Amino acid sequence: MALPLKYSLRSLKNRKTATAMTVLGIAAATATILAVQGLLLGVQQVNVGTGSEQDILVLRKGALSEAGSSVSLDEARQLRSISQLAERDGNSMVSAELITALNLPRLEGGGKANVSLRGITERERDWRQSFEIVEGRPFRAGLHEVTVGRAISRRFEGLDLGQEIPVGQTRLKVVGLFEAGDSAYDSEIWGDFDVLRGAFHRQGYSSVTLRAATADAVPAILESVEQQSAGTLKARTYPEHFARQSEAVEQLVGSSFLLAVILGIGAAFAAANTMYAAVSQRVSEIAVLRSLGFRRKSILFAFLLESAFLGLLGGGLGALLTFGLSLIGWETGTMNPYLFAEQAFSLVFTPASLVTGLVFGLAIGGFGGLFPAIGAARKPVLEALRAT
Repeated sequence: MALPLKYSLRSLKNRKTATAMTVLGIAAATATILAVQGLLLGVQQVNVGTGSEQDILVLRKGALSEAGSSVSLDEARQLRSISQLAERDGNSMVSAELITALNLPRLEGGGKANVSLRGITERERDWRQSFEIVEGRPFRAGLHEVTVGRAISRRFEGLDLGQEIPVGQTRLKVVGLFEAGDSAYDSEIWGDFDVLRGAFHRQGYSSVTLRAATADAVPAILESVEQQSAGTLKARTYPEHFARQSEAVEQLVGSSFLLAVILGIGAAFAAANTMYAAVSQRVSEIAVLRSLGFRRKSILFAFLLESAFLGLLGGGLGALLTFGLSLIGWETGTMNPYLFAEQAFSLVFTPASLVTGLVFGLAIGGFGGLFPAIGAARKPVLEALRAT
């Protein structure tokens, strides 16, 4: 004979304080798990969303990133002569750029960190993926002006419209804020190539970007880069290059899973304590149920149902909290080990995140209630009756 569902629901209602505390504990653990998962998705979105299969990045062989690479003027000139490149306004779509870093203070006293500064020409800037000025205007050639990725401007001091950034003996004025389709470029500052090269006394370039005319032309272009440079340069498609950078950042963010695991264990013990307390308080009920003919399996199921319900409530609440953070556009950032510069990204919440939250909460509740439920089901009838 099975116990009615309302029996378990009434039991939870009678223990409001313990029920609420357990649900909140499970919600905190679930929200932490989903937040870390959402940030990992955000890192992947930023890096995987940068460039396309037809974009090819050329670096010095052995360099791990653009910041650690160098391409000479002659090498860049030779790359422009490669066939099967896309064209725009009669010119091959080749962008030779300078990448360096500025050490800037974070907002709200968060110390200092590097921010990537990219030198690029006006023509090459405008065909970069999803580039759009959202405040102010683009920088102009020959002037000490920069545009700043909106995502990184919200994390560092001195990057608001109209402010000036000190660079050696010169100052760069922020004339615009841009967005670049939630890509890695949103974490950068862009200025005129010739101005920045003069400010940093640099010769040559850091990297060269080539755009293939078609996806089928990519293998031939990769081979041409290798042949023309006699093996001194290496070329990768943007998805391949940024996938490697994404792995490094994911390892840093993923270390936060340890905190989530600890919270999950704590929440499971909280659920177990709640259910053990429920068993000790309901010895007389268990005795009456057994004497009325309810089987041990029914009692076991009833107590498991209570703990599972607590887990679902906590998991759902944790998912709701994480969803709320994604709605308000919660952003964070961390150092990209390849770039040695800050990379900003947002928390991403998907339908799969909701399922994960509910399953995680259910697992915590079920595990926490398993042993108390077994104890309740195994309690001898005579012992329970004496306790009444």
